[in-house]
Amino acid sequence: CPKDCSRHGSCVYNFCVCDTGYTGFDCSNVSCPDDVCYFDYLGHSQVCDQCNNRGICNGFTGSCECQFPASGESCRAFDCLNDCNGNGIC
Repeated sequence: CPKDCSRHGSCVYNFCVCDTGYTGFDCSNVSCPDDVCYFDYLGHSQVCDQCNNRGICNGFTGSCECQFPASGESCRAFDCLNDCNGNGIC
C-alpha cells in the first residue's frame, strides 16, 4: 500500500482503509469535524461526506473551508446575506 498507509490505516487488497480521523489514498490527510467516511469495496477507495457537504476539508489542517452561506467549524451554520439588509435577525 502507498506509504504503508502512513501508519494511520490498514492495507486491504493493496488499498488503504484509513483509521478514524484520517483520509486520503495513503491515509496522510486529517479528517474534518463531523466527517463521515467509509471504504467503498467496489470502487476500492475511501469515500467521505465532508463538512456536511457544504465545503471542502483541508486535509493538512483538518478544518473545513465552507462555501457561502455555510460557516462554522463543520459548515453547519449559515451566515445571513447582507446581514438581512437590516430588516431582520440573522
